[in-house]
Amino acid sequence: MLIVLAVAPWIGSTGVTWRNVVAGVSPDREIFVVARLPRTLFAALVGGALAMAGVLFQALLRNSLADPFTLGVSAGSSFGAVVAIWLGLETVIWGIPFISIAAFIGAFFTILLVFFIARTGDALPAFTLLLAGITLNFVFGALIMFIHYAANFSQGYLMTRWTMGAVDTADMQTVARSAPFVIACFFGLLWLSPQLNPLTAGEEWAASRGVYVRRIKHLVY
Repeated sequence: MLIVLAVAPWIGSTGVTWRNVVAGVSPDREIFVVARLPRTLFAALVGGALAMAGVLFQALLRNSLADPFTLGVSAGSSFGAVVAIWLGLETVIWGIPFISIAAFIGAFFTILLVFFIARTGDALPAFTLLLAGITLNFVFGALIMFIHYAANFSQGYLMTRWTMGAVDTADMQTVARSAPFVIACFFGLLWLSPQLNPLTAGEEWAASRGVYVRRIKHLVY
């Protein structure tokens, strides 16, 4: 990862040299500092956040296939963003595009919905949780396709571009707003790792090792 972060900003259609960047020579400095470096850092943050989410889901469900995609979280996030684009809610709140806020809301309520569908009394069976997530993934996928069909051309273009993913609009402000949350989650994951690791061997074994399984599952999810 560190090698990629060090090399990626120097690769592009226009060549730049480190001497010109350090000396502040235009356009090398603008290409490196304004365009490439923020996009590289933001892509690393997003990738790290997805990796942490995948690790948490895999530990929780004891399934190496579990990730935000199979559990419907990504589909719910895309559904929220697509609805916002369809309704023309492209405003900015506190410097954050409302489409991004809608995507977060969609992901959050998808997690809650999967949680309540899969919950059986006080238990939260991993197999049921996975099935609920996969089911919602297909449901949201169908809804996204319907909205895409009903939208006009410009909205359809924005929807496709958003769901495909892009970092071309990222700047240092975006990186600065996102980094604290990702870093906080990283250290939180490190703090919880002694209790998450035993879960991969089974809930009964984890409970015998002193892990409060129910509490840790609710906290992580």
